[in-house]
Amino acid sequence: MNIRNATEKDTSSLRQMRPNFDEHIAYRLTAQTNGKGEFLIVEEADEVVSFVFLKYTGKSTYPDYPDIEDLFTKVDKRRKGYAQALLLECEKRAMQRGFQTIGLAASPDPADPGHQLYRKLGYQHDGKESYVDGVYDGVEDWVIDMEKVLIDG
Repeated sequence: MNIRNATEKDTSSLRQMRPNFDEHIAYRLTAQTNGKGEFLIVEEADEVVSFVFLKYTGKSTYPDYPDIEDLFTKVDKRRKGYAQALLLECEKRAMQRGFQTIGLAASPDPADPGHQLYRKLGYQHDGKESYVDGVYDGVEDWVIDMEKVLIDG
């Protein structure tokens, strides 16, 4: 498993993983170039199998610390540790930049596999109500904010 920053050369692989994602790919590559985030991918045998965007500028609800966005793994590659490896890499990189907290939005459903992974890694619900993060393919994406205090060592 190789974790690295995405480049323009990865665009076609990322498009295959997530159709209709072009706008996000371009934004994230630009933000990475400008130092506002890191667009990380996992390669296995020269195949891009998972990705995430670590946004150093946070989000509207928590602008003071980094936010993890759009953690995604190919369906046939799930449950092999790629998402966990990316989350741990995001935490490491945030700590290297001096941040003590990191956050993400997650499904409010405790049975959701992503929600379970985040809790396993120490992410806690901030206690606030769920909200609509966006509308994707006509479906509202309800989420809660989760955060983790980062401890070095």
